[in-house]
Amino acid sequence: MDIKVIGQTIPNHYFDHENLDDYKNFPIIKELKCNIPAPNVLPCNKAFFDITTLFAYVAEVTNGDCHRHFKDPILQAQAIDEKERPVLPQINSFIEGKELYTCKAAVEDFRSILMTVGSIKERERSKELLEKLTIVDNDPSTRALQLKTSSKVKLRSITVFGTSDKLKATIITANIAFLRSAANQGIEFSAFVHQSRFLTGIRQSLPDGEYANLIHSK
Repeated sequence: MDIKVIGQTIPNHYFDHENLDDYKNFPIIKELKCNIPAPNVLPCNKAFFDITTLFAYVAEVTNGDCHRHFKDPILQAQAIDEKERPVLPQINSFIEGKELYTCKAAVEDFRSILMTVGSIKERERSKELLEKLTIVDNDPSTRALQLKTSSKVKLRSITVFGTSDKLKATIITANIAFLRSAANQGIEFSAFVHQSRFLTGIRQSLPDGEYANLIHSK
């Protein structure tokens, strides 16, 4: 796959909720080929939101909050990157005129994470976003189910990417690790890749100790 990542991978230590294991170590992407067509897949008019894209679309940092200083290094790195390469214009340009989908597995995890770390505004944006999407049943393609699970290829991701694949949609995602690992197993997905952005609402408003207690109590 033609994905080039430049820069340091910053571990996201505050994202320690058990549902967030797949999202801890995304790199800050400096250069990448965004639109990655899968072999033998015709261009389509369907766009499928991955969990990472649901995050990015409603996050405070992509909705005007990138100019503040964050004491958390991953949030600060993303804020700096967002000022240089805003994510929402990329996504909005790609989805213009397309049918928009996601699946129940993505929404279930998204809502669980949102209720743990999302701000009020992030929750409000999520409601507006989900109303624009067609939420389909989990129904991964046969070829996606052939993937062997690993630290980078989780069953949840197989379900989400595989459902998009069966719909013959292009998945919008920041999960490069999954795409690479799947490609190494001979399975490629039609994907539009964007920089990673996380929910930041509660994290920026609570002291470290109080936030840690909240996360580990879930």
